[in-house]
Amino acid sequence: MKKRPVNNLLITVILGALLFVWIFITVALTGGREISEFTRTDKVIFACFGGVEILTLILCFVFGVRAGKNNERININTQPNLKPKERRVINIRGYFILGLSLVMGLASVFAGIALQNIISDIYAYWGFAVAITLAVAVFILNFVWRAAYVNKLDKRSVEEAQAFMLSHRERAEETSREKAALLKKIRISTGWYSIIFAVLGALLGICGGIALDIDDTPAFFFFVSGFLWLCTFSRIRFAPPKVIFDEYPTYVTDKDFPLLYKTVRAAAEELGCKEEIRISLLSDCNAGIGRFGSIISVQIGMILLSVCSRDEIYNLMLHEFAHMEKNELSAMKERDHYVWVTNGGTHHFFSWLTSAMYLYPDTVFCFEYQLYQYAHTLIAESEADRIMTEKGDKALAASALLKLNYHRLYCWELDGSDFESIYKPEEPDKLLVAKNIIRFKEYIKNRKNVWRELTDREILSRSSTHPTTKMRLDAMGMSEADIIEIADTEDFVKEKEKALEYVENLVYDERTVSYDEARDIIYVKPKSRIDDWIAEGKPVAVETYQSVVRDLRDIGMLSMAEKVCDKVIDVYDGSATAFAHYIKGIFMLHRYEDEGLEHVYFAMEKNSNGIEGGLDVIGNYCCLTGNEKQLEIYRQRALELTQDYVDKHAEANLLTRRDKLSSEKLPEGMLEYILDYIDSVDDGDINKIYLVRKTVTEDYHISVFVIDYANPDPDEQNEIQYKIYCCLDAMEHQFSLFNYLDVASVGVEKIENSCVYSREKEDD
Repeated sequence: MKKRPVNNLLITVILGALLFVWIFITVALTGGREISEFTRTDKVIFACFGGVEILTLILCFVFGVRAGKNNERININTQPNLKPKERRVINIRGYFILGLSLVMGLASVFAGIALQNIISDIYAYWGFAVAITLAVAVFILNFVWRAAYVNKLDKRSVEEAQAFMLSHRERAEETSREKAALLKKIRISTGWYSIIFAVLGALLGICGGIALDIDDTPAFFFFVSGFLWLCTFSRIRFAPPKVIFDEYPTYVTDKDFPLLYKTVRAAAEELGCKEEIRISLLSDCNAGIGRFGSIISVQIGMILLSVCSRDEIYNLMLHEFAHMEKNELSAMKERDHYVWVTNGGTHHFFSWLTSAMYLYPDTVFCFEYQLYQYAHTLIAESEADRIMTEKGDKALAASALLKLNYHRLYCWELDGSDFESIYKPEEPDKLLVAKNIIRFKEYIKNRKNVWRELTDREILSRSSTHPTTKMRLDAMGMSEADIIEIADTEDFVKEKEKALEYVENLVYDERTVSYDEARDIIYVKPKSRIDDWIAEGKPVAVETYQSVVRDLRDIGMLSMAEKVCDKVIDVYDGSATAFAHYIKGIFMLHRYEDEGLEHVYFAMEKNSNGIEGGLDVIGNYCCLTGNEKQLEIYRQRALELTQDYVDKHAEANLLTRRDKLSSEKLPEGMLEYILDYIDSVDDGDINKIYLVRKTVTEDYHISVFVIDYANPDPDEQNEIQYKIYCCLDAMEHQFSLFNYLDVASVGVEKIENSCVYSREKEDD
């Protein structure tokens, strides 16, 4: 199913090219005679041409509409939540390059008309044929080469892919240099490659103009030439529109926050950075920097600003502006190009089509950039730390780094204890950020000794983008450092309070927009279901306990959720307990209890649904706690589990016409049990239920249920779908579950005996 957008686009362009291929073939077969001079054979050929041309045009329209619909979804994903002024600037830029392309296309045709008496028609025909053939060939080859490239990568085993990545980290400096040079080469080569389309566009337009008769219309040559020019102009990478700094409310002015701006600018000036600076205040505990054209955007989290002194903020800014040093500018260029490509490039009406002309080089660039980033980040962060140490105060820099790490540990521990849902109040909390800051400061007082010990034990993960805090402190010569509390001046304290109020209002306004809807989903309905469950005596059933545990987690009752998991583990066994083991293990690991490891491992081995999340939590836990022995065990088991998932279980999430599907017969009594359960949760919303077998390998198959709903309400469908999922997930059998609307093209209804329930038959 995921390949359909690409297939529709490719088929549309091929059919569009065939519209003109039929013309050339017909002209060749009829000898180029006028219609009035046609022989009987010519008339038959021309009639066939008319039928084929109409059929091709209809098919081109059908697949073009499909490609357009897919493109709408793609464009929505690549331009999320754009503000009106920002969208307007982007649209204006798109219209500009569209207009420029059409002007160049028209100019090319007029140039050809001017050359009609100089260049022979025969050369024009050949030039046009070469231009159109090369353009279509390049389009098709991009898909072919990209498919071959991706297929080559996909054929590697998980162990081979991991070893390949690690080889780049192990020789990071060498890899960084190699990949930086390669990325620059790809980027520049793609720029020259884009010029080819301008040449083809000019050639096609000129040749078309030369070949035109006085009665002919130049529209076709004008538009096709314009499209090829557009392929070139689409590679113009505009700087992000400056209106984002006025339109996004997180950006504040130096008039409102003069001391904060002064602090940031002082760090910039210390490192020779003279560009305009804009500061964005966020609600998190982080600091970041980025270049938007000629403007540098600095992001500062309100939690970080609240727990750090002005001097600590200055030292952190030294680190951030170190990334703007000359030796990092090339890295910034490659990063900006990567972000530009992955966000869809320069947006215009035909960007979905012009981007296909660069599908292969852009795919290679993105993959190589990820390798570069993987190898380069540790070097870049270590270099930024070195500059921060040289230019700033080591003790204050170390204190700020510790506070950043302490917040990470604070967030880790929050996921293992009860909490009050932020959606419990009927109205959005106006002090949400402030309460989080107060809670974090209390945690620092009570947990800093434990956290300091954990900081010294942490192990660098293979996917980490930053050195561990311990590594950073050691490199700074501050191995024994601790956090420092320095009182800020009264003016800066007031400015921080003003900043907190500002961010608090932003968060409040953002949450207010959809608060009632979110509260209903995240808190009110789960709370109501839990209240009913408690009133019923807290029953624990294998088909429903997952829903109970999820609701308890949503409303913050984690300790009760763990008790439900304990009861399930005591009463049931096998796959029925996989989810319970998973949740209990997660809670235990967030409390630093090693026993949680085996709970999560058991869950992953019994049920593939927990593999990705389980491995992520175990890996983080082993690195956070410095548990080298368990980390080695984890890495080996992670390879085995991930490879097993790739080879088998990943197929459970897909159902396509290419799958090997057949009739399915479940073990005796199982189908009746499942249908009885579905009937108990269905209030007449289900129309039909299909069951088929999907054979993945000779020794592995999946039983696939497809539910066809009579009720069109998607919320009702999702609720029933989830209940059925929980029932199937707890059974000692490999199932997949799909909504019929999502897989209608597969045609499961055509498989013999696939319909195991029909409401019409039940009614009869």
